[in-house]
Amino acid sequence: MKGSSQKKTYWTVFFFIAPGVSFVFFLTLYPLGRAMWMSVFKVTSDSRTFIGLANYQRAFQDNLFWLSLWHTLYFTVISVSLHYFIGLGFALLLYRLGKSIVSNILRGFLFLPWLFASAIWCVTWQLILHPYFSVLNALFNSLGISRLSQPWLTDPSLLPLTSLSVLIGLKFFPFHMVMLFAVLQAIPKELLEVADIDGASSLQKFRSIIWPFLKPVTAIILTIDTIGSFYYFDVVWILTKGGPMNKTELLSTYIYKMVFELGSFEYGSSLAILLMIILSILMVVYIKFFLREDFEL
Repeated sequence: MKGSSQKKTYWTVFFFIAPGVSFVFFLTLYPLGRAMWMSVFKVTSDSRTFIGLANYQRAFQDNLFWLSLWHTLYFTVISVSLHYFIGLGFALLLYRLGKSIVSNILRGFLFLPWLFASAIWCVTWQLILHPYFSVLNALFNSLGISRLSQPWLTDPSLLPLTSLSVLIGLKFFPFHMVMLFAVLQAIPKELLEVADIDGASSLQKFRSIIWPFLKPVTAIILTIDTIGSFYYFDVVWILTKGGPMNKTELLSTYIYKMVFELGSFEYGSSLAILLMIILSILMVVYIKFFLREDFEL
């Protein structure tokens, strides 16, 4: 009877975890394995040739790969920083306002950017930053500060990439705001009241009471956001497609062009594997050295 009971428990556990394991395998492990396999072969219509690490060697000699990697790092740093600091600022503001009508209205209004579909968001900002009839430049001209008018998406500098980074920062900060605001609401009010009695300043209360509560959540959301920003694609592709002159080329857009426009599936697969390796290394360094108090490897 005991063996029969253990066998029944085994099959029950198996049927519960089987859907999740299948999901991970078919949507994660199999595509990863397939990409790794394709990256070491050269496939033609009538043959398949093993070429080893030739595609990876080609990537290290590819100037556009290094340029897109630099752009991806630049884009990630700016967008993640904006996500966090704008989200933190509004979370602190909502916490300060407390449970009021103004707080509820503002909370719903600030959450709107996250609800917009990327296509709608892009069309809106394309009109605002258009190279010929930019709404933003028209506003600057009407206010008499035309010197601030810029070719936001077509300038042959880092301005287009910076503009895209800011657009992404304005769209996804509500995720940080909601997460941080939830933590702020969980802080015991008694601690803040005691700090007020002791005459602590706002900065002292933030550093000694609020920040220790926010730090673990900050570690998690920054890690998630860094991964998402490193792979980001849709808004950049819709607005600039990596142009002008590759000034907004990210690794994600470069891989897309290699695979779906040039048909170089083998080289595109090797670039995707390199992207995964680079991001994994960055995450290990990020967690190990900057968040060692919150995570243990």
